[in-house]
Amino acid sequence: MGCGASKSPRASEPTPVPNARPAPDFLNAPLKKRSPDSSLGLVNRLFTSSYCVLEETSRGPGFICKKVQHITSGLTFNAKFLSKKLLKGNFVNPAIMRRELLTLKSLTHPNLVKILEFYDDEKYYIAVQEHCPGGPLFEKISKKEQFSEALVKTLMHQLFSAVRYCHERRVLHRDLSADTVLLAEEGSNDVIKVTDFGSLSFFDANKRLSGRFGSVYYAAPEVFQGLYDEQCDMWSCGVIMHILLLGFPPFQGVTDEEVRRAVNEDLLNLYDAKYSGVSDTAKDLMHRLLIKDPIYRIRGTETLSHPWFQSEAKPPDALRLQSVLSSMSHFRNICKLKDAVFNFICAHMLSVQDYKELRQIFESVDQNGDGTLSREEILGQLRSCLPASTLDHRLDEIFQKVDSDHNGHIDYEEFIKATIDVAKVESKEVLRRTFQMFDKDSSGTISCDELKLVLETAELDEGVDWPALLKEADTNGDGVIDLMEFEALIQRKV
Repeated sequence: MGCGASKSPRASEPTPVPNARPAPDFLNAPLKKRSPDSSLGLVNRLFTSSYCVLEETSRGPGFICKKVQHITSGLTFNAKFLSKKLLKGNFVNPAIMRRELLTLKSLTHPNLVKILEFYDDEKYYIAVQEHCPGGPLFEKISKKEQFSEALVKTLMHQLFSAVRYCHERRVLHRDLSADTVLLAEEGSNDVIKVTDFGSLSFFDANKRLSGRFGSVYYAAPEVFQGLYDEQCDMWSCGVIMHILLLGFPPFQGVTDEEVRRAVNEDLLNLYDAKYSGVSDTAKDLMHRLLIKDPIYRIRGTETLSHPWFQSEAKPPDALRLQSVLSSMSHFRNICKLKDAVFNFICAHMLSVQDYKELRQIFESVDQNGDGTLSREEILGQLRSCLPASTLDHRLDEIFQKVDSDHNGHIDYEEFIKATIDVAKVESKEVLRRTFQMFDKDSSGTISCDELKLVLETAELDEGVDWPALLKEADTNGDGVIDLMEFEALIQRKV
């Protein structure tokens, strides 16, 4: 179950599975007390010195989810507490643990809940993450709220894109459900975010995983059989799609054992009268997602090219698109520290409304739904607003300025950073709250260790000279960054 999720009345507790791994690899190693500059990237201070708990939102075997408020900035987040008592005994190489933790923190997709930081206290590992006021999809479904097929198509497009993005980075979720898919905004049903990374695993294409997590209703047949790969997530997507379109799961039972038997043995009859209101293309996609043999099940790279989605794509407004492309080509990456802090602000300090239109443009340009923009995808948009003679120059200009990690693709964070209204980022209130998020000990300054704890990710970690990075803002040379220096860094134009 995801943070912010209420317990589904249909979902019972998972049945213990022999040799199952109770949690993701990077959370299994028992840790000793360590200093704030820990190489594992975990904040080693009392969680309660930075956050106050507002309410418990859900709990399950080995975890508790709570809505929390950052004490100095007043910002609201979700926090997932994973019990060390239940996790100890599964040992992991610390180097692998650190790499996977940083990779998880660096995931950037418009439909993934963004993880802010990890805490390490005496009893728990604590993941602090983005708060989604809309709550879990299941709450809407349980209230009998209607989802039109057009809306379901929009939501499933987002879900498939997020899952494909994770799979291409070797991240397997393993607990996708209507409880772990959240609505980003209160009162709006058209934007989802996938949460609950407590059961994910980093998979190897040549190895299969074991262990079952979450509700039995969403588990693929191969999960019950003991060995599986990333295709189990596609089955879960099929169950979610079925529930959104019809209001109930495809395979049911009174007990977990009855559900397991139905999943393994029953056939899905899409010609039944209860499917009469569902389009033929939607039924075909559900069929392909719920094929019992994972070898023949549709893959994440294939879902968004299915005929059900072919009429879904809507071109962005031409004038707005031209403005966005212009912003990308004129984007100036001043210095490495400003770039990293700007990323942090865009990811954690702005509201959904601040970048809603940009998210829609990103998704419309991302033709294959992989969560990144390729040269071909941007070139296709440039052709509509520029003469042919300037296309190659403008395309090179955009990638040189915006593709900060030089991997040949523009990810969501890079796109937002280059196109967001700078006035929103540079406002006094946003900069003050951002500074407070960095200032872990509330000393009124940001130290090198604090800078590293907040900004360190898989991308920014390798080869970074953190003291040198701090000096980009430390104009008075006292070894720390105060609020005035922080504001000057972000507002610096040249």
